[in-house]
Amino acid sequence: MLAEIIVAWITVFALAIMVISALSYRRSRSRKVLLVTCAFGLFFIKGLILSFGLLAQVDWMSLTIYSIMLDTIILLILFSAIIVRKK
Repeated sequence: MLAEIIVAWITVFALAIMVISALSYRRSRSRKVLLVTCAFGLFFIKGLILSFGLLAQVDWMSLTIYSIMLDTIILLILFSAIIVRKK
């Protein structure tokens, strides 16, 4: 029960931050903000996948692999946002 609440809260929080950063991107048109928005979007997708896994009793080993893959992609996107040059 606690795990479902925590995952749900993190998913909603990731969605809220993604929306805020998308609005910021719409105003600034900065590639860095766009990359960060994509990273938050992936956090949201990860939360949806974990929520589905908790509710549907899916194999946790496969969910863990997908979660680690998404974390790696998110880290690469955030790193790209740091090193991208401003035009």
